[in-house]
Amino acid sequence: YDCIGLTSVTIGNSVESIGWTAFGDCLKLIDVYCYAENVPFTESSAFVFSPIEKATLHVPAGSINSYTATAPWSGFKNIVALPPFSGEVEIDGINYELNGETKQATVIAKTSDKYSGEVIIPESVEHEGTAYSVTSIGKEAFKYCSGLTSVTIPNSVTSIGYQAFLGCSGLTSVTIGNSVESIEPKAFYNCYGLTSVTIGNSV
Repeated sequence: YDCIGLTSVTIGNSVESIGWTAFGDCLKLIDVYCYAENVPFTESSAFVFSPIEKATLHVPAGSINSYTATAPWSGFKNIVALPPFSGEVEIDGINYELNGETKQATVIAKTSDKYSGEVIIPESVEHEGTAYSVTSIGKEAFKYCSGLTSVTIPNSVTSIGYQAFLGCSGLTSVTIGNSVESIEPKAFYNCYGLTSVTIGNSV
């Protein structure tokens, strides 16, 4: 409240509620970026005395109608879609690097755990209402995942990165889709348990 120099606010996607006069009297507020797909419960006075009728509200593309129909968010006269997300996310147990400009996803290594068991990589993933095509297996993505037993790489993937599966001693079978054009050096180095490999026709 009363942050008269505040021009921009970014609200994360896990926010569920915004309290009384939270952004009231913010006289220079011109941009609010709200990543919550579900409209947060927001007190009616959250933006009191702030010039939201002249400001721009940026929300997930699939949520524009919800914000437009819900007070006090409906007080924003200019509600537009957020640009597609770029960055690292985990979706259904697989970590990706998403590129919002190209709408492409790269499978990357887990940050705090290892992949194990059977992994089936999808052709596309969805994040914040945007679909991303899974086009590559990144450098060292599955490196030393000794508990990994099989992996299926979809037709959307065009490249497998350097040392992508290095040291996956428990890996027994790999199926590589028809769109893979390149397999970088040492991609399957020291995969001693590998007994079956199916390579697509584009390599």
